[in-house]
Parts: sequence; structure tokens; C-alpha cells
Amino acid sequence: MNKENGISDDELAEIIKAYLDAKEKNKNLLKYNLNIIEELHANENAHTRILLKILNYEDSNGKKIFLKEFIKLLNEQLNNGFQIDDSEISAYDIAGQFAYIDGYITSKNNAIIIENKINGAVDQYEQLQNYINTAQKQYINPENIYVVYLTNDGTKEVSNISLTEYAKEILKYKDNHGRFIEINYRDHLLPLFRFYLKSLDGKNEKTIETALYQYIDFFESRFGERKWEKEYNKKMNEELKKILKITDSPTEADKEKCIEDIENLQEQLEKLKYDIYPTNPQIITSLLRSHFNNKQNINDKQPFTFNVGLYKATLVFLGFKVPHIDDDCYFGCDICVEKESKISFCFYYRNSNGWITSPSEFQNIINQNNDIKQCLLSQSFELNQFCYNKSDTFKDFDDCKIKIKNFFSSLQSLSNKE
Repeated sequence: MNKENGISDDELAEIIKAYLDAKEKNKNLLKYNLNIIEELHANENAHTRILLKILNYEDSNGKKIFLKEFIKLLNEQLNNGFQIDDSEISAYDIAGQFAYIDGYITSKNNAIIIENKINGAVDQYEQLQNYINTAQKQYINPENIYVVYLTNDGTKEVSNISLTEYAKEILKYKDNHGRFIEINYRDHLLPLFRFYLKSLDGKNEKTIETALYQYIDFFESRFGERKWEKEYNKKMNEELKKILKITDSPTEADKEKCIEDIENLQEQLEKLKYDIYPTNPQIITSLLRSHFNNKQNINDKQPFTFNVGLYKATLVFLGFKVPHIDDDCYFGCDICVEKESKISFCFYYRNSNGWITSPSEFQNIINQNNDIKQCLLSQSFELNQFCYNKSDTFKDFDDCKIKIKNFFSSLQSLSNKE
């Protein structure tokens, strides 16, 4: 009997059986539900398109009533006298993916830049600074540029590599004051969508009503606010308390012991998942992100600095700078667990204007950094237009992790050259 982490194999099996029995007993509480957005697994770009489509809605009088309320919401978050002009809502144009900007709402004199991080994508190097520069190139006065940082629930914070000192200066952002606005779907947009839907009562606008109903339902599920789901979760929590022998009035010592037991159980269940399916892409990706997240470098040595993000279920992004090679270089590597036992690397380059997508420009840059080029070629990377690609296989998480570390170790040896 294995008593690792305080739970034996027999105890774990007993807990799992009791949980499955409780799930079967309460399955009648689960209601049929079809949400198209859930079924299509909308990513950040899709959510931005939906939001912009909603904001672009015009009523029978040709007025963008939802955009007006959205700008009102943004103005409520501003302080120190900053306000977005809402006197001529009809003068605003709404565009998506304009020069890599997720959402771009502009009038002749104003620009609202929306950066959507609903799924927690990593901040890219000088990302918001580049977007501000784009607005200035469109002849927008810097004093009329507003940046909206839109997150899932407000827990993700913007990083200094994206919101640079230069960007903060343009936005007059200091001590949470300025033209940088942080809002989220849970606390700001979900209530706004409900308001939108209610305002359509009796207007026979079925298309927008249906879209809003689906979107509200999507977020109510995401944030645990569906009525029938709350009822089911409440019942299952009661069952789990019985299974784990949690009393209704626990002492402080009981609470601490309970938390410890739950954490041990979670850890053991994670190990069980890995034992059952050690090459599952989602499991491997989660382990990779956990391993590399919040680390300054791969090998616990200088000179690499990293940002780690999870773009989708099977993709980890590592962005890094390499000193001593080119002060302007900023490389990015997508590490994608494509399917079980297979991993691919995609090696990019960016400068102050963004990721290089011109094949000739990318090749020219790589040719100027011959050490990196030779390093990539020596590890069987192949040139593919504006990036280098490589695929590999792995046996398990440890093997996958070693292959990633070996790749970055070879680059690190180059950066140590004087």
C-alpha cells in the first residue's frame, strides 16, 4: 500500500468510487445546454470579433447605442480628468486586427486600442508601445489615445515589457491613473451585456438578442453563474464534504487539515492522470508551463530572460532576449505539443515594429546572426519562409523537458561568447 502524500492507493480508489456514485446520483440536475461559442472553443481573436460586432450594432435610428454604453463604462474607470469623447458616437469606426491590434475604435481625433487577454496570452515585447505608435502614425494626438487591457476576471496584470515606460509616459499612466484602462469580462462586460439584452425588450431584434443571450450564457458558465450549474455544484460540494469527512463546523485545525488533504488529493490525481496518459498534449503542455513559468531563464543562469504564456491548449510560448549577439534582437519560440509523443518548435524574430513576417527580411536578419543560424541548422531546424521549424518526439514529460532545455542551452552558449 502506497501512503505517499498521506493517501493510500486503496483510499484514493474509495474516494474516486464515492465521487462517481455521487455524480451518478445527481446527474438529473444537469440540464441540456447548447452554447455555440462553447462548442466552437472561441479563442481571443474570436472573442474580440464578437465584442466588436456587438459594439457596432445600430438601432433603427442608426445609432450605435451599445458603443455609447461601452465608452461610458470606460469613462467610469478613468480619473484625473481624462475622458473619452462621446459627443459624436456615430463618428467612431470599429476595426479588428488593424496592424495586429485586437480592437481599434477610432474617430478623427481619438483612438481606443483594445488588447484582449481573455485566455491569459503572454504580453509580447513592447506590444502596447507598438500599438500606440501605430495610432500616432494615423495622426492621432497622443493625448487622445486610450488603451483598454481586457482580461478574463481581472487577475492578469499587464507586464512592463508590453506597457513600457515610453507607453506609460504617452498615456500619462502613474499610480493607476492615466489613459490605460483595465477592465474584465466578469465584472464589467458581462453586466454590460445583460444591460444590452434588457434594453432590447420589445424591439423584435432577434439576431442581436440571440447573440447576446448566447454570449451571456457562455460567460455565466465560464464564471459559474448558470443557475442549474450552481445547484449541481452545491449538491456535489455537499457530497464531497461527506466523502472527505468534512464537518459543518470545522475548527481551525480541521480547516488546515482539510486543505492539506485536498491538496494532497489533487496532487495524486494529477499524477494518476499522467500515469494513465503520459503523452497527452494538454497534460504535457500544463506541466511545461508550470515548469518554465515565472523563471528568469531556462538553466538558472544568465543571460536569458523569458516570458511564458499559454496561447491554446497545446501551445507554450517562450519569448527571450539574447545579449551579446544583437541588442535589438528579440526571439520567440512556439513550443507546440501537436499530438501525443510529438513536439514542434517554431523560431521567430521580432524588432521594434513587431514580428518579422517577410521571408526575405527574416532570412537577411538570420544571415547577419550566423552563429544562431548555424545553431539552428545543427539541430535540424529547417527554414520555412519567416521562421525555422523543427519537429521531435518524446517519451514523457521529463524527456520533453530535456529536449527543450538542450535547445536553449545551445543558444545560451552562443550568448556567452564575447
